[in-house]
Amino acid sequence: FVALDAGTGGGKCVIFDATGTVLGAQREPWSYEMSFNADVPFVKEFSFSAPAFWDILCRCTRAALQQAGIAPGDVVGVAATSQREGCVFLDAHGTEVYAGPNLDARGFAEGLEVVSTLGGDRLYQITGHSAPFIFPIARYLWFRKHGKGAVAHLLMINDWITYRLSGELSAEPSNATESMLFDLRGRCWSEEILTTFDIPASILPLV
Repeated sequence: FVALDAGTGGGKCVIFDATGTVLGAQREPWSYEMSFNADVPFVKEFSFSAPAFWDILCRCTRAALQQAGIAPGDVVGVAATSQREGCVFLDAHGTEVYAGPNLDARGFAEGLEVVSTLGGDRLYQITGHSAPFIFPIARYLWFRKHGKGAVAHLLMINDWITYRLSGELSAEPSNATESMLFDLRGRCWSEEILTTFDIPASILPLV
């Protein structure tokens, strides 16, 4: 079994056997592009190169397989996990138009708008979170407001890894909650949040 982890500080591949014994593991650090928000100077904006991150995960996987002495054909399952709140936006062709880690606060002002519109208590009731400043909902609203291009798909980083592996657009519920677009109790995308902020349901994958 192969586990791919896109952490805040780097990518990792760990290989286990059926008993849970670690057979191989490889980690490689990665870095981000950082700038200051022109409107709110104390807010830092972080992004990363999706192709570069993918190359790191591929290198880690090859090295871990070699370390474990495992042929790719012997792998029976792959799971992906990632840092909370990190997300990737794709265009209609499946190309990454934005990739940001959980450090990216570019949507700070939009987060304030989310709180003032829906209210912190109601946000918490739906999502289990109350301050949306670094969550994908705020970054999507920022991206739309600043005319950075059309977003056809919004994925959490681990779901982006699954998409890169399989071509399938899907969402894994435990990290989908970190988008602040997810109804925690209903285990589905929140119709109330999507309607309130005019976010098309079509950009969100099947849970």
